[in-house]
Formats: sequence, structure tokens, C-alpha cells
Amino acid sequence: RMWGFESLHPCQFFLAENVFGDQSKTVRKFMKETKVGSTTIGREGKPSAPSGGFWSNLRTWPKETKTFLADVRAESKRVTWPSTQQIRATTVVVVLTVFFFGIYFGILDWVFSHAVGWLLRLGS
Repeated sequence: RMWGFESLHPCQFFLAENVFGDQSKTVRKFMKETKVGSTTIGREGKPSAPSGGFWSNLRTWPKETKTFLADVRAESKRVTWPSTQQIRATTVVVVLTVFFFGIYFGILDWVFSHAVGWLLRLGS
């Protein structure tokens, strides 16, 4: 396993334990959820809320929204934000790189346009 974080690309497969704790029954799941019998397993291997239709989803929406926002707030507190000095340094690197490649591609454009013009004049 690589260091850092686990990628959550939807094209990766995950192995999840059965929700009843039976480790002999593992489920290969694609993307975020896989159904095991009548229970839906979420990305963490825990059962998700059953989907019972429009009205039950409408009733659970405020609670799920509150939980989501609380999770976002908790994750935001764990983020290591860059310092002002780091932001300035990376901004300078980006601006200089943009100018360098702009000049580089401008020179290439000038050279190729003159070469094509010379070839067209040579043929006529």
C-alpha cells in the first residue's frame, strides 16, 4: 500500500466484509455501494440507509444534510492549510512557468510560421 491517502476513484474495486460480520463472505464492490441480499453496504463496509422511496428520502434529507455538513466541518478542521509564504512562493512559480512557456511557444510559432511560409514561397 502506498503512503498518503486511499484514492476513491470510481474505477477501483474494494473488498468489503458482509454486514453481518461473516468474514468468509466478502463482497467485491464497484464504485460506492454494493447490495448484499437486501442490505446495502456503503464505502466503509457499513450498512447504508435503506432507500424506501421519495417520501422516506424526503423525511431523512434534513438529518442526512446535517450529518454531511458536520462531516465537512470536521474534515475542514483536519486540513493542513498552506501558509501565506507558501502561497506566495507557489504563485510566483506558476506565474514564471506560464511566462516561460508562453515565450517558448511564441518562439516555436514564429519559427514554424516562417518555415511554412518559406516552403510555400519555394513551391510557387
